[in-house]
Amino acid sequence: MRGGLSAIFGDVADTTPEEERGEVFGQIGATVGAGFIIGPAIGGLASHLSLNAAMFLAAGVSLLNLLWGAFVLPESLSPEKRSKHFDAAHLNPLRQRSRALAYPAVRRLVSVSVLFILPFSSMQVALSLLGRGTLGWGPAQVSTAFIRVGCCDIVAQGLLLPHLRKRLGERGVALLGLSLGVMGMVCVWRCCPRSPSRACCTSA
Repeated sequence: MRGGLSAIFGDVADTTPEEERGEVFGQIGATVGAGFIIGPAIGGLASHLSLNAAMFLAAGVSLLNLLWGAFVLPESLSPEKRSKHFDAAHLNPLRQRSRALAYPAVRRLVSVSVLFILPFSSMQVALSLLGRGTLGWGPAQVSTAFIRVGCCDIVAQGLLLPHLRKRLGERGVALLGLSLGVMGMVCVWRCCPRSPSRACCTSA
């Protein structure tokens, strides 16, 4: 998923005017939120066939996405900006990373992204384990939790983000989002693991 999002953001950066990119990125985030709602619902229906059906279904959708990107999605980079020389060294991810990190602004952005995405991804896994092992949740309850995350994504990035960008600017929105993310993770840590019977956990 993260690799696909990187490609999407790259395509948007190539094809969208700079003043509109923030709003389009927000729309992408809202779409991801919709995936958190639709995905668990489809997975729940597929689980009636077998517990492995949802995984095979996800693999099939990923394959269709790969084929769409390879044969249907047009190249986003304009011809004059494309490299005329290509060899095996261009496939080395370490070389591409070092070239990108040569720019200070990119280094700062990548650092912030890693420091945010890493704990957020860990929280997604921990939520499933915590729900099942500590709170006694089943698949339906865990799916409901992710559906709520998806609803928050749609509201925050699809509806609120355009208005917040106008008032706070892109830097202000980024700082606000990171701050709220920290507060949310602290609340989860303080509330759920230490006292599973508290309402903030059991109500889900």
